[in-house]
Amino acid sequence: ASLNEIKHDKDEPHDQVAGFIPSKMRLTQPQLFAERKVDQTREHLKNFGSGVFDRNLSAAKRLAVALKQREVKTVFLRFPMDRHVWPVFEQEWSKKVHSAFSAINLEVPDVTFVDLSHSTDFLSEEFRDPDHLNAQGAIRFTDLIAPIASVELVR
Repeated sequence: ASLNEIKHDKDEPHDQVAGFIPSKMRLTQPQLFAERKVDQTREHLKNFGSGVFDRNLSAAKRLAVALKQREVKTVFLRFPMDRHVWPVFEQEWSKKVHSAFSAINLEVPDVTFVDLSHSTDFLSEEFRDPDHLNAQGAIRFTDLIAPIASVELVR
């Protein structure tokens, strides 16, 4: 398929909203996709240089500090994953993510961390693959995040 055909595909309308594909696709064979996702993540982590995580953590801290100085409420989100991924997903990665946000929170206490990775609010049919929501899931995500990310000044 050409890029133009992909952009105008009614099931994957890439051209409707910048940065978001309002996909109508639904996750099928969730267990198979979960196992593939975990294999993909393990491969990614194997190739992940030891300094990459620390550099990203430092950048996130600098961002949080800069936003606080500008009185911007900062919310870090961990996006939802389909429940079929939970039992096979790397627990070490989750621990590392939580320790990173704890480290940020020590430096910038007003930062909020919302972990939706194991949220029971999302149904499998609201995912297009194990870690990307479809349009239906995006609506639920927005409803959950809106009260948390409401505009408030940090004091």
